[in-house]
Amino acid sequence: HKYIENKYAYEVIMVCHNYPFDSSFLFREFTWLKEVLSYRSIDTIGVALVLASVGLIQLEQVKLEKLTEYFGIEHDAHDAMGDCEALLEVWKRFDQLLAPACAALHE
Repeated sequence: HKYIENKYAYEVIMVCHNYPFDSSFLFREFTWLKEVLSYRSIDTIGVALVLASVGLIQLEQVKLEKLTEYFGIEHDAHDAMGDCEALLEVWKRFDQLLAPACAALHE
């Protein structure tokens, strides 16, 4: 409980690969919170599907294991911390792919 000590911890963006699955675990773990955990979420499955549909990645399946293999990221699959670390690295690759398009929108 010591990790959530101020109101800013409640203002988060939850990045998950398969949000419905991941959120069920997280909500169960945070039941001790007296306040409602407020957050926005990003499901990287949806991001991967969009990137694949516009040709920025060439994958037919967007499982985390397939994404880490595609990007050459080491991944201890189905280990909670391994999945988190791998997803962070996948998110960084997505950011690199999306940065030019996002920059163009702001011009």
